[in-house]
Amino acid sequence: MQHKTIILLIFVAIAFATTIIGSEKEQADNQKKQKLSEQQAWDIYYKFIEDEKPYGIPVKIEDHIKGIKPSIRYFDDLSVFYMTAPTYEIGRGGFFTIDIDACTGELRGYQNNHAISLLDRSDEIKPKYSEEKVKKIGLNFLKYNKNIQMKEYMLIVEFEKNYWSIFFRRKLNGFSFEDDAISIEYSEKYGLIFYSNSIFSDECDTEIKITEDQARSLVHEYLKKYQLETGSKTKMELIEEPETVIVNPAYIVTRPSIEDTPLSELRKTRLAWRILFMGPKSQGDFREAVQFYIDAIDGKLLHIMVIN
Repeated sequence: MQHKTIILLIFVAIAFATTIIGSEKEQADNQKKQKLSEQQAWDIYYKFIEDEKPYGIPVKIEDHIKGIKPSIRYFDDLSVFYMTAPTYEIGRGGFFTIDIDACTGELRGYQNNHAISLLDRSDEIKPKYSEEKVKKIGLNFLKYNKNIQMKEYMLIVEFEKNYWSIFFRRKLNGFSFEDDAISIEYSEKYGLIFYSNSIFSDECDTEIKITEDQARSLVHEYLKKYQLETGSKTKMELIEEPETVIVNPAYIVTRPSIEDTPLSELRKTRLAWRILFMGPKSQGDFREAVQFYIDAIDGKLLHIMVIN
């Protein structure tokens, strides 16, 4: 399913990747960052399952979860409650997970594993809903993220075999963010099955000072230098027209050791020219591919991404 291939939201990825803080001093420091109490988190959680009704089963709070506490993970100024709810153990995979931002109370992630497992085994079906209806459903889910900075966005709705994919790409002054997005998967039978919110970046200057022609000239210089340093003799060709996107320089450079970079650095953004070069097809249809990110303000090389 699509959620398996999405570059998942940075906050939830961090929450899964980091370990629970151990020392008393660290715990005390992190408590200062946490703004929600556990009771407030549970209140948000129960309101969510009351609204969405996973599996379509009315849930009595007193019967829902007994003796389970949410684990709390921290990363810089972000705290995430990670809740696993074994709802009635309906067959294999009968549970869902929910991530709540402990600083803002916003929904960061949700996954209905039982519904996903059933859909994975189901045949392809024809949708009954129209795209317009699904767009309204998607817009309604934004109520869980009232504080996010997404004044502009591109909305894409597609039907994938037996569920709807709803994708919000954040934009600023007409330029798309490369990583800031909200991804939703919705089943006409099971309702919301997946939600991922990766809106986390600061805004940046979007006045282009390096023209496309200048970027084309610069990228050929950077390509020559890259091939000289790597010893590559592949004849590379421009595959796509240069495109301007808003990127997080610290994020694209530090992957996958993202947990070692301060969140304040990860949030910083720059407008960049993204330019892709590829070599000819070789054995097994393999093509060497290199993507350059050039700062659209000062022309500096922000990053080179080798695509395998």
